[in-house]
Amino acid sequence: MAVGLIVLASAACQDRPQNIVVISIDALNRSALRIHNPQAPDLRTLEGLAKRSRVFERAYSSASWTLPAHASLFTGLYPDRHGAVHESRKLPESITTLALELKQRGFDTVAFTGGGFVSRFFGFDRGFDRYDEWVDPDNPWEGPPLPRKGARNVPSGLTLFDRGVEFINSRDRKGERFFLFLHTYVVHDYFWVHPWAVDQLPPYPDKGLKGYLACLVGKQKASREDWARLEDLYRAECSRMDDGLDRVLTALDNRGLSDSTLLIFLSDHGEGFDPARGRVHHGGRLDEDQVRIPLLVSGPGVRPGRSDTPASLVDIMPTVLDLCRLPIPGGMDGRSFAPALRGKEEAHSRAIYAMEHYYWWEAGRRFDLPEATEEPLSMAVIRGNGWFQRQRSGVRLYDMAKDPLQKRNLAAESPLVSEFNRLAEARESYRGDAPSREQQKELNDQLRSLGYL
Repeated sequence: MAVGLIVLASAACQDRPQNIVVISIDALNRSALRIHNPQAPDLRTLEGLAKRSRVFERAYSSASWTLPAHASLFTGLYPDRHGAVHESRKLPESITTLALELKQRGFDTVAFTGGGFVSRFFGFDRGFDRYDEWVDPDNPWEGPPLPRKGARNVPSGLTLFDRGVEFINSRDRKGERFFLFLHTYVVHDYFWVHPWAVDQLPPYPDKGLKGYLACLVGKQKASREDWARLEDLYRAECSRMDDGLDRVLTALDNRGLSDSTLLIFLSDHGEGFDPARGRVHHGGRLDEDQVRIPLLVSGPGVRPGRSDTPASLVDIMPTVLDLCRLPIPGGMDGRSFAPALRGKEEAHSRAIYAMEHYYWWEAGRRFDLPEATEEPLSMAVIRGNGWFQRQRSGVRLYDMAKDPLQKRNLAAESPLVSEFNRLAEARESYRGDAPSREQQKELNDQLRSLGYL
């Protein structure tokens, strides 16, 4: 019996990750990946990662833009509880974060981000030993690099992926655990018309950053050719992302860290390219192209393959803590999907939510509220094959098994509407109480260049 207990304890230790790496690719479409869409261009590195990962078919964001989505990732709470739902709001200090929980239990905590809505001014640096939101001065937004917490001087032109590689290569201390968070706008910023993207495309009339951004938010009419160019630019940035991911994964392999590292690859939301149905850009919509996201997990104890278990960004924090055999704080909206990582699938009866408090679309144009509101402007409830949306313009219900592109609204005929309405109303008692963030000109300039202000 004693020998059996020793074997079980040894197996548990082998399944427990030594390190955690979370890679968030802002605005990466699920449909842009061949693992979900056979017609998508090949992304060699991501395809290789998928073969050794658990790939979630039913993974969802909690919002369709960066700030509330990442706040859910770091807190395990939906937007109506963490309150970071408006450009003027930040995470309350009363809410614990994944980085803080890991730091308190001996992990070195380091982040490299592209700033913007993942800036420390929104409270994301809490719990990190080093929070580096350095911004390349060659990017087309005006202003000096944002202030950094515990950051070293970073050479001009060094990409986010290379900063991650630099950190991984510096890990000479064996036995010391780390949590590394990498967030990049490399795909999100396709409308900036970067030279490396243009070099992959045939010559074409270029509207430039301001022109393409005006098309995306509905301030300027875009032609069919404009949308085709935007999609081409987007795919080119996906390819650049894949190259950067390769450098990070190679660094982990070269340092002998891959087998002991839990790697979570995800996106915070998608991006729309369907102008005929008004499904473009992101923010203000809670349709499938925005809310359903890629989620790949690899590492100790993870069984590669496809998972049909529903998962949300609010599940990331409890899952990481669960896999590390650490206490999970009470009161979270999220739940651990660790069983699914080991191949134990769960039923689809759970309701998953997505919410919008800041943006809305009207007559083909995106608008934003000047002040934060308690009640969401729109809400999506996803359960089983049902996708329910309640918004200003009315109610929509789709059967995702029969109508994955959400073309037929069943709200007027389905008896399930009342049940989904009940699930949506169950969230109305939650009210996030987030403090105002510090208004910082350089950050506002960057948010403007990202298309948010």
